[in-house]
Amino acid sequence: MDEGEYSVTATNECGEASTDLDLMISMTPPTVEISVDGDYCTQGAEILYANVSDNYNTLEWSTGESVVDSIIVTEPGTYAVTVSTIHCGENSDFYDLVATPPTVEIQEIGDICEGDDEQILQAVSTGPVNGIVWSTGATTDTITVASQGTYSVTVTTPFCGESAASIDVTCEIEVSMPNVFTPDNDGENDTFRPYFNIPSSDFVEYRFCVYSRWGEKIFETTNPDDAWDGTYKNELAVSDVYIWTLEGKNSFGKEIDVNEKNGRDPRSGDVTLLR
Repeated sequence: MDEGEYSVTATNECGEASTDLDLMISMTPPTVEISVDGDYCTQGAEILYANVSDNYNTLEWSTGESVVDSIIVTEPGTYAVTVSTIHCGENSDFYDLVATPPTVEIQEIGDICEGDDEQILQAVSTGPVNGIVWSTGATTDTITVASQGTYSVTVTTPFCGESAASIDVTCEIEVSMPNVFTPDNDGENDTFRPYFNIPSSDFVEYRFCVYSRWGEKIFETTNPDDAWDGTYKNELAVSDVYIWTLEGKNSFGKEIDVNEKNGRDPRSGDVTLLR
């Protein structure tokens, strides 16, 4: 019988017709879909299941197995399953087993740059892994850090290799500059220098200069711990307004720049010397 629509009419011995019966014959083969259980990267094998929508006559996998509706695969590659019927043809489905390691990213909880004493770093991977190792030596999903630096994490699987990610926990360089100083040797406010939210040893580049109102350079240093004592050429500088400039970069590549929080530019300004 071919595919199509058929109708049947029955009559009794008196010639009376009963209700007509319409019948649709469909020759569509059953569909098949592969589902997967297990994780190759961590276990070295996956189970493939053939889910068939309707009755069939034969089922065959590309690996050669037949009849069984599931197989175990242990090598990367493309796998196929085909279901067929005697009168309605066949259907197939395919599955690609790829030995790609799961990726990993680092998420931050808290911010030591915003005043928190500690900051949590969490490794989030896109799939199961067998091992986690941080640059600190920790082997947990999360670590707690209390200082600036570059932190990295590596996730490993025995059958798909490893993936890594890193993050820079670096703070903006904040500068505090007095606007007046009184170099009178009373032990208070006798020198003029910038103050920072980071140790002076963190700087790899630094330059601090002071100029007179006429643009003459009267003080310069590349040491973040140095301060101007209010003298010029071993003479006391006069009471006046002086211009200063500041440049610097820390070991994490952060430069002294416009403050993102308050919009202030700490790279230049003026100070009043009072005697």
